[in-house]
Amino acid sequence: MISDPRMRMLASGAQAVGFLTEGYSQEIAESGLTEEQHHILTLKRLWRPADVRVGRHAVVAAVEASFHVAGLPVQPVLAEYAAAVIARVVSPAN
Repeated sequence: MISDPRMRMLASGAQAVGFLTEGYSQEIAESGLTEEQHHILTLKRLWRPADVRVGRHAVVAAVEASFHVAGLPVQPVLAEYAAAVIARVVSPAN
């Protein structure tokens, strides 16, 4: 169990961000991801070079969405936190 309340909130945000893997919705739009970014994140095929540029921005938006879900302001994160969000949202092909 995580004792630090802020870390508990961050963990809940990283877990809850799984909703981004569903179809594009109003909730996803409100979290800050564009429809194009959502499409790239959830692609089942490897990203093409043009997709990588959008994908990089989409990963940042997904990390920021996790803060939105947790009710926290956007802040710098540890690499492990970003990796947890990526593992939860980005298709394994990428």
